[in-house]
Amino acid sequence: MPVIEVPQISLEEQRKYAGRHAAIVEGRIVSSGDTAREAFQKAKELFPEKKTDEIGLLYIPREEMMIL
Repeated sequence: MPVIEVPQISLEEQRKYAGRHAAIVEGRIVSSGDTAREAFQKAKELFPEKKTDEIGLLYIPREEMMIL
């Protein structure tokens, strides 16, 4: 099973995707959605050649949920 590289998420991306699920392909966020399923389906449409285990999912918490 391939290892999915979790991208370094900028503050701008954190704000953009806060409270959303993000799909990751080749170390970068390629889609997002209200649910993990939605984010995955969008990524699969963009990258139909990718196997299921080559698309990572990550939840980006809202700022008030972040513990720094």
